[in-house]
Amino acid sequence: MKKFWLFAIVLLALVGYAGYTGYGLRIGEFAWTFSPDRQRVFDATKRFLEDLQFKDFDHAAEFHTEDDKKKKKIPQLIEEKFLTKPEFLDIRHFEILRLEISSAGDRARVLTRTTMKQLNSELLRGKDDVKNVDSIWYWKKSGGKWFMDLQSSL
Repeated sequence: MKKFWLFAIVLLALVGYAGYTGYGLRIGEFAWTFSPDRQRVFDATKRFLEDLQFKDFDHAAEFHTEDDKKKKKIPQLIEEKFLTKPEFLDIRHFEILRLEISSAGDRARVLTRTTMKQLNSELLRGKDDVKNVDSIWYWKKSGGKWFMDLQSSL
């Protein structure tokens, strides 16, 4: 019985340390950390990429400030980021590799890897046209909410 309690205490200490280091605990799609801001940025990045994956550009624009939404067209910026038109972009899979928050707690950056395929391309026919694209998405905290910094990210 003592071995069980010793194992449980060591396991809890390791989980606590993983959350405390800032990288948190991540098992597959599940992520846990002591920082609510880290979790909010992680979830927002995941939802943003899902919106791109399912071509819901109106909802993807909700992660940006009102000024950014008025200035730029999200589909055009996505085309510049992934070097393909949004209608030809087939996001197969994405994962969040690293998330960092500034020491002031008002800025964040998220490194992601997106597995994508360019559809309807005569140039790529017969070639391995599935590729991985690493991207960094920048976030700013304003009024207690996190917004993607459109100029830096896309």
